[in-house]
Amino acid sequence: MNRSHWTLCANPALARALRTRHAIARKAAGDVVWEAPNVADLDSWIARQWAASWPAEQLLSGAQELALWQGLIDAAPEAADLISSRSLARQARAAARLIAQYQIDTTKLVTWTPEQAAFLRWHTAFQAQLDAQGWVTAAQVPALLLPRLCDSGVERPARISLHGFVHPPTPASQSVLGALAAGGCEIVRQPQSDTDAQINSATLADDDAVWGWLGEQVAERLAVAADAEAPAPDIVIACANPAEHAQAIAVHFAPRVAP
Repeated sequence: MNRSHWTLCANPALARALRTRHAIARKAAGDVVWEAPNVADLDSWIARQWAASWPAEQLLSGAQELALWQGLIDAAPEAADLISSRSLARQARAAARLIAQYQIDTTKLVTWTPEQAAFLRWHTAFQAQLDAQGWVTAAQVPALLLPRLCDSGVERPARISLHGFVHPPTPASQSVLGALAAGGCEIVRQPQSDTDAQINSATLADDDAVWGWLGEQVAERLAVAADAEAPAPDIVIACANPAEHAQAIAVHFAPRVAP
């Protein structure tokens, strides 16, 4: 395995699946031990490269980031009229992450509503606190890594293969990839595999029968993967309001899937 080549995935779940697939293949080949593959999700890889440069800044966790936002909002004059400052703090955190990920210049934003003006005031105060304390958020890490790509601790692979990106990486991450490419790294985008869709429909007597049937379908697919010593498939069950089905899931679904 070429240690200067990396496979960077769109999300952690895909990276785990690829690492599992590699381990199963090595085991099937008769290996007892093997070298771990260079597979990670893009965001985690960028964060590790930034950490390897021994930055002076402290990276906030998601909970710490949320607490900082809530403290700023609670201290704002608008707080008296809010129903839930915590819910608003979550939305403000999400908006601030988008600002960092998409490299938006907040000084050029136009405020059409009082809510937009309030958010920009909070965002300015939020960034001021980060700067004063030497804190950074995860969404800001790609921009911070760019000037450190020449540091000795930062890995500069010869080749990066991007896997599973239905949509392009965020502009902040693309800036890092672009800088690596300018430095000689080959960036390859793996094409998405084409699969034939298969749709099956079933009409059942009632809600209990539906969840019992779904449990059987899931158990069957898990059993096939287990028998083949293959990674468990990703299974998504979508319904309008899962909470309404909690009892039926517990009574009819769980006993079929748990074993």
